[in-house]
Amino acid sequence: MRNISLASCVQGGYGSRRSLLVLAIFTFGFVSQISAQGSGRTAKGLSVTGEYRPNLVALDEMMGSFMREHKVPGASLAVSKDGVLVYSRGFGLRDVRQELPVMPSTRFRIASLSKPITSAAIAALVKSGKMTFDDPLVSFLDAKERSLLHPQLRSVTIKQILLHRGGWDRSISGDPMFETVKIGKALRLGRPANQAELIQFVLQRAPDFEPGAKYAYSNFGYCLLGRVIERVSKQPYGEFVKGALFKVSSETSLDLGKTLTAQTNESRYYVPSQRRVTGVVTGVIGKQVPTQYGGWCIENMDSHGGWIASAEDLVAFANSFNQPESSVFLTKTIASEVFQNPLGDDKDVFYGYGWLVRRVGSGHRLNTWHNGSLPGTSTLLVRRHDGFNWAVLFNSRDGSDGKSLSTLIDPLIHQAVNRVEKWPE
Repeated sequence: MRNISLASCVQGGYGSRRSLLVLAIFTFGFVSQISAQGSGRTAKGLSVTGEYRPNLVALDEMMGSFMREHKVPGASLAVSKDGVLVYSRGFGLRDVRQELPVMPSTRFRIASLSKPITSAAIAALVKSGKMTFDDPLVSFLDAKERSLLHPQLRSVTIKQILLHRGGWDRSISGDPMFETVKIGKALRLGRPANQAELIQFVLQRAPDFEPGAKYAYSNFGYCLLGRVIERVSKQPYGEFVKGALFKVSSETSLDLGKTLTAQTNESRYYVPSQRRVTGVVTGVIGKQVPTQYGGWCIENMDSHGGWIASAEDLVAFANSFNQPESSVFLTKTIASEVFQNPLGDDKDVFYGYGWLVRRVGSGHRLNTWHNGSLPGTSTLLVRRHDGFNWAVLFNSRDGSDGKSLSTLIDPLIHQAVNRVEKWPE
């Protein structure tokens, strides 16, 4: 997963409003046409799905124009205002070959948007009194992991890992979550390493920097947090998250993804080239598979990048932070700490506990967000200071200029939201 490079700052309006929208969206040879009359199949493709709201046409226009420009196969956008879902639509195709439309409920790999979810699961355990943010990592390791642990890592705390200050820098030692084959060879396994083997391998190495000394984005750190959640809750990571944070068990709601097989109501994923890579999961180890389905193991990535979810699921999750005192996994004090500047300085942009944070103006207003990126996937979740939250999910990663789709669309959603003159009650 790529590092974070989004701005998520409030933009001004752009363009002019139109009462009728007919946009051609080119998606790998198919054309979707979006009409202001609503949704439905067109002669050459699939139209937008979800409830049409005339006052919110600015969002339809923005999505249609963006998908046409960047040749995106499919996407979903959901927006809430003051905790109420006011917009939820699917655009283009979730399966190009079968010409199946993206629905508002379609699930996508969310990649690193999994990190705010893992942070919230830690917060739930802190709220319950079962752990604290200042607890040392070593207190949650099993006997074998403690015996292997490098002495310099004995001081690492849960808070430091949440803040990406645990001592691991992938620009120096690589990202072990994408090096299962390399680590398997180093351990002479004769196969790619599994999650437990990856953890043991990394924990016995010296850290790349003194824990707490600096910020360095670490997928591995959030992998460790997933194991902490399992050991404190005495439940599998996925089960605890769904029960404690989302209260869901339906197979059409948030779930952990699979590397090779799409699950019920999950989009397929697309990359511009037909490049194939060596598969690293059981059943295809050593075989050639499409880039977006091989070369890395999403099952290993659960707590740092393994979830699949709909845009509506993610907006509902973001809404929980609007009123932390009524949340099942937050208190007002915990929520404040999640979004606190770890250095206590006057920087306007920083990384909190699983969220990027931007100060807006001179007061206490904050924009908080996270994005996610994998081959065939680009995602963005934003909580804006004025009560708007939104999630946008794509089944492709890069735009026509090679930049991440989530980076490109970030300011455009701000602008489209600002263009809306009247929101639903």
